[in-house]
Amino acid sequence: MNLERPEFVRALMAAAGLVLVVGLIGAFTVDSGDTRLAADRKTDRSAGETTITTTGDAGATTLTTGAAGPTTSAAPPTTKALSATTAPGTAAVPTPGAAKAPAPGTYTYKIAGTADPSSNGDRDAKVEALPDQGGAVGRRETYQDGSGNTLANEEAWSADAMRVSSSRIASPQGTVDCTWQPALLAFQFPLDVGKTWKTDSTCTTTVSGTQVTIHRVATSKVTGKSLDKVGDVSVPTWVIESTGTTTVRSAFFNSDVAESAVRHFAADRGLLTYEKATGTTNGRSGDVERTLRNVNPK
Repeated sequence: MNLERPEFVRALMAAAGLVLVVGLIGAFTVDSGDTRLAADRKTDRSAGETTITTTGDAGATTLTTGAAGPTTSAAPPTTKALSATTAPGTAAVPTPGAAKAPAPGTYTYKIAGTADPSSNGDRDAKVEALPDQGGAVGRRETYQDGSGNTLANEEAWSADAMRVSSSRIASPQGTVDCTWQPALLAFQFPLDVGKTWKTDSTCTTTVSGTQVTIHRVATSKVTGKSLDKVGDVSVPTWVIESTGTTTVRSAFFNSDVAESAVRHFAADRGLLTYEKATGTTNGRSGDVERTLRNVNPK
């Protein structure tokens, strides 16, 4: 197995970052206040511009404001899997329910971004039940990218946290198993605005007789709430902002990743409804956006 192959590098990055490709984009913002209801809005702070897209029966109208002043453009009607952000003067965003493990089944995400264009489009995530351990509910979540690589994370959902104990990376070049020491802390419960947590974990494995070490450090904070529209379902979510670093070390390959992300987490469904993030790997940047298309498993 050749660690210098791009497919294998992407697979390693997937395990380390808990997404299909580490390259998370953090331009998506939501008010931390709770006095507004979610509507279709995207905010892009690059170049000093803010873009607000409102979708209705007449189609989508986009208002862009920047140094040159506001402009508007019309687009044909579209169906959005997620409506995230706020509309003034409406009811408060409901607080998401208590966290629990996702229901087994298949969930579809729309993928977009520059990190791995071959993965753009609809991609399925499969959730399987695992035996409970020490009162924690077991789950395995499996993702696949456009190159045939798969990532399977084994999770333990307890009253105080969701932790990832191990990751299996399967690619055309082979299979790698990582056991995290300690288990990666993905979420710390109960969630509330202002809650923070940190994870610092290492996976050491062997590939073709050579030791490979992945070290993952990340800090997360709940910054607000959002009411996301997934299909016809309005889903209260926590808005979580994260920053992190991942290092991969071996005798013949080294990689350093810096990343930031904004995620919407529907705690009472155990699902991410939205994720937008950016990452830089050895000086090269990429981004990825994932939008949930169904909250009920197929």
